[in-house]
Amino acid sequence: MKKLNKISRLWLVVALFALNTNCNKDDDSNTNGGGGDTPKRYSCVEGNCEEDANGNFSSLVSCQAICVPANACDNLPPGTVCNPTTGRIWIDRNLGASRVANASNDSGAYGDLYQWGRGDDGHQVRNSGITNILATSPQPGHGEFILPNLAPFDWLTPQNNSLWQGVNGENNPCPTGYRLPTITEWEQEVQTWSSDDASGAFDSPLKLTTAYSRKRTDGDIDNSVEHGGYWSNTVVNGNARVLYFNNHITSAGGDSRANGYSVRCIMD
Repeated sequence: MKKLNKISRLWLVVALFALNTNCNKDDDSNTNGGGGDTPKRYSCVEGNCEEDANGNFSSLVSCQAICVPANACDNLPPGTVCNPTTGRIWIDRNLGASRVANASNDSGAYGDLYQWGRGDDGHQVRNSGITNILATSPQPGHGEFILPNLAPFDWLTPQNNSLWQGVNGENNPCPTGYRLPTITEWEQEVQTWSSDDASGAFDSPLKLTTAYSRKRTDGDIDNSVEHGGYWSNTVVNGNARVLYFNNHITSAGGDSRANGYSVRCIMD
């Protein structure tokens, strides 16, 4: 997995200052999404905001600025949290968790472990049964954790990249109005952490946990190293991108879709 660039945190501060005069509440120029109360998000390369022909900004490269209205975190819906730096609103706990975490290793806040793209059909429960039979439909019709034997190590054949794309994704497991975050949205959250490790993850507004993961090889919980892993909806080369952290590092790389990781939902 690719390690996040720590320099980007410094650039976030510099770029926020440099671009602040161009992203006031009523300014829709150089924004992704527009709208007076929509968070203004900038990707910058060598200090410049760059926009493609479709009005979208290039993905995180070397620095990034996020301009957010002062009221972005006001009047939050119950059961949500907001990062005042990014202006994004999230569900306050992992899917399947019984409470908001009170420590990085709070087992009551671990929640479920999903295979990428699957709905909440029961497979995400940590002690669900296992099977080696691949699904041929996005709804397998059972709640067993599927163990593939061959690459690309997906629980579903053929692969389907759209199952978790947006609030209308066919198997979106999030509540109405919420979805899986993109890997860029995860990276932007990491830039606001106090440290690039499990401590920084828990100290963030999201209070992320070291909920471990579930292995595609045998369905066992991988507790060899204390770690947390959170799916994004971003796919790459047959895999899907995961925000991973342990007590030493944070990374955002691709992993097999049949592995089980935590899900945290973001407001659309």
